Amino acid sequence: MKSPKSKTVPEDFKLEIGHRVWASQNVPGVDIEFETGAFKDHEFAHARSNWTATWRNWMREAYRRRTRYQPVQKVAQADIEMETVKGLRVKWGVPEFREPYENETPSQYRLALDSARVQKFERPRVFKVVR
Repeated sequence: MKSPKSKTVPEDFKLEIGHRVWASQNVPGVDIEFETGAFKDHEFAHARSNWTATWRNWMREAYRRRTRYQPVQKVAQADIEMETVKGLRVKWGVPEFREPYENETPSQYRLALDSARVQKFERPRVFKVVR
């Protein structure tokens, strides 16, 4: 859709079937309605004339942002570590120890668990009073 050069998207720009087909094939998972709204509200630094190509580039960048900021692997790794540490409760003889707090890291939970284990199994110290 070529039009005179402008820094803002023309008012008559709207999503067509071709846009939707392209988006489903090239940028899966992007909310094209939301991103098109943001695209139409944006004022570009340089004047443009090919708004369909500009829209496609906007959608590609939205797809990159979406995949760049999803910490999927980090969350999965932390969950694995926490399950491993939780398994130590039985191994260390303190199965009744509490569940981890919401924002507690695996290393923090392990430290608390180790402290509980030591308290449970440490022999009380008896001091003799020497006169």
